[in-house]
Amino acid sequence: RFDILPADLQDTSLPLEFHLSFTAPNVMIRNKQTAMLKIPRLSAGLGYVNFVLGEAGLEKRRFPFTTSLTCGVIEEVKIELAAEWNKVLSMPEFTTIDNPCMHWSRQLQFLAGTLSLNSEFSIRTVEFSPAEYQTLKVALRSIEADGRKQLILGHQKNVAVAEKPVTQKAAVATAESHILLDQRSFKLADANNWTMVQKVRKKILTYKGMKDNAELKWDFNPVWQEVKLDYAIVRNGEQEQKISDAEINLMDAPWVASAPRYPAGKTLVASLPGVQVGSIIEYQVTQSARANSFFHLMLAFQSNDPIERRELSIDCPENLVLDYKVFQNGCLNFKKRTSGNVIQYQKKAVDGRVIHLWFSEKQPALTREKNLPPAYAFLPMVVVSSGDWEQYCQQMIRSLEFASQNGREVMKLIEAIRAMPPERQLLALRNHIERAVRTAGPYYTELPRYCLSPAEKTYTEGYGHSADRAALYYSILQELGYQPELLLVADAPQEKNLQKFWEKHPSSYFFREMLVRVKTKQGDVWFNDQDQYSRLGSSRFHERLACSPVRNRFFRIELPSEAQSLVDKLITIDMRPDGAAQIAFRNLYQGEHYAQLNKFYSEQTPEERRRHYQSMLADLSQSASSIIDLKTEFEVYPGSVRYTALVEDFAVTSDNYCHFEFPETFARLLRLWGDQRQEALYWSDRNTRRLEIAIRLPSDFRIIELCPEDFTWTSPKKNGTVSIKRLKTQSQNELRYLMEADLGSEIIPAEKYPDILELDRRLSHPAARTVLLRKK
Repeated sequence: RFDILPADLQDTSLPLEFHLSFTAPNVMIRNKQTAMLKIPRLSAGLGYVNFVLGEAGLEKRRFPFTTSLTCGVIEEVKIELAAEWNKVLSMPEFTTIDNPCMHWSRQLQFLAGTLSLNSEFSIRTVEFSPAEYQTLKVALRSIEADGRKQLILGHQKNVAVAEKPVTQKAAVATAESHILLDQRSFKLADANNWTMVQKVRKKILTYKGMKDNAELKWDFNPVWQEVKLDYAIVRNGEQEQKISDAEINLMDAPWVASAPRYPAGKTLVASLPGVQVGSIIEYQVTQSARANSFFHLMLAFQSNDPIERRELSIDCPENLVLDYKVFQNGCLNFKKRTSGNVIQYQKKAVDGRVIHLWFSEKQPALTREKNLPPAYAFLPMVVVSSGDWEQYCQQMIRSLEFASQNGREVMKLIEAIRAMPPERQLLALRNHIERAVRTAGPYYTELPRYCLSPAEKTYTEGYGHSADRAALYYSILQELGYQPELLLVADAPQEKNLQKFWEKHPSSYFFREMLVRVKTKQGDVWFNDQDQYSRLGSSRFHERLACSPVRNRFFRIELPSEAQSLVDKLITIDMRPDGAAQIAFRNLYQGEHYAQLNKFYSEQTPEERRRHYQSMLADLSQSASSIIDLKTEFEVYPGSVRYTALVEDFAVTSDNYCHFEFPETFARLLRLWGDQRQEALYWSDRNTRRLEIAIRLPSDFRIIELCPEDFTWTSPKKNGTVSIKRLKTQSQNELRYLMEADLGSEIIPAEKYPDILELDRRLSHPAARTVLLRKK
């Protein structure tokens, strides 16, 4: 059961209610004799009260702490436990907090095999004075300590266990609108100039559909594009409203003010009148393009909304060669999605021209799911192109030769760098350009090639898009005697099969970034994608597809292991018999993580750093206090962050038992959304982590009843691994765990999703982070 009340969520006069019931066969942490239960709760993540105190990280305040509103949440939980686990070994007891500013209470009862939990958390004021804030901090510490308490159960033998069937409800595709007609008609004068007329008719089905479709937007740049809304009509039954001129506005693109040298981009905004649920909207827009490198089009024939009919027609001269291909199940050929030919094709010749027509009818809505692959990977689609990569590379070389023109100011910079020792030149150049020339403007692919700027202008005006900055780097490095290489780079995808698709289907919009590579004895050095805080030789384009225009060759950028992004953490925990623990953190950062943290800590003021450290301690625990102050080292590589804290309420001790959870885990490594999927799951970026936890057990509790089990997992296509291992130690009084994850870019078919779901369940299950100890 899952219900949300009231039925009309816009009715704010009634409280918001959630009703949820489910079966969880493996919810407990257990072995053959003992089990622990961390009670599943919704109220910890629902309700504004859980977030309104999120900024209460400082230890003390000089000024009042405001919450902006009062709020609260009440929760009732009933859990029917299996009869074999009805023996209670330790029952948690909770503290009630009740004062003029807040109320918190929790009662737990176990009767006849049913566990009942009643809890309430409410904030009664919108402002805490500095004195009241101290009371709040004490209350939050108590709430946090109570939140760690768990029920401990013993196993009862010879009890019949009845298995309840687990039913799963399949995901249902939901639509916000119904596309009745979508016609796109292209008329090509040649490979570089064309006009497109699009006619759309759709019915609005939901409130969200109304919000999404009440305003239409088209981005374009008048220097080589034009957009005109021919008409727009909204029909509500017999009533018909046409859009007026006052409801059509032309706005500057967001980047225009920061990059005035480039032709200003525009956004045409049309606000449709009288759109409501049930409305039928219809509009026609004409778009024209001129002076493009070549024609390219990619259109999917399925979307999140059902499509009654979608048409694509291309009218071109008969001597214009178009390379087109139809993918009925996406370029990766997901055969199980559809059967037969979803997209139909027709062709005819008229008066020296050829008209290509592709169309589909009655396409169902795509299930709305997160982390879907790119549409061209799995949806029925058509790809059309008139260009080839070799010709495009030659065009880019000619344009970049013009942009690599030095002037007086650039030559001054070159002479200054030339006077430096050779081993310092590349770093000095990178740091100076990153400070002096900011990234601004559109992607260079959104402008004609003749809009590239000479290096001198880019340098003197202090800004440029990726291509202009790359040309500046290239011109300086060439004058310094290096042998730089200009590279076209795509920021996505990382998945190899998708990269192969783009190698075969040219698009002038695909390579939106440019890098400059210099080969040295120490390895490749990349310029134009990292700021002055990064390690020389790092790049954010690891495993991305690049193209060398001079050699007309594609390759994947592969960084050495020391330059790749990695977070390596070591947590050392020294526990005490009373439940307190001294915890030391040592975090190492490589690659992009190094650059981000180096910038973050380098730009902090002393006061910001002090508050940041207090927030880190509060995130660790409300009972945490510093023993060794925060120490950051980014003058060396990898960069490191170290600190040591005393956590008074780290472990819970009661009835001869002591239990605690690891301070950090891989519980949120995957962040899945839902128990089932209809479409493939897409991991777009590599995710690499390493976490080691070393624990010295308290002297009174040395018998380990429960602890995380070892396991290793490999992804379906062998591109990723996850492992948790208990390491051997020299003493029985120590526990040591190593957790490693290295997940590469991968597209996982829907039928393999249960494997991913099981991995997520293992990582997020309390058993993967909980240790239960018993007195000797």
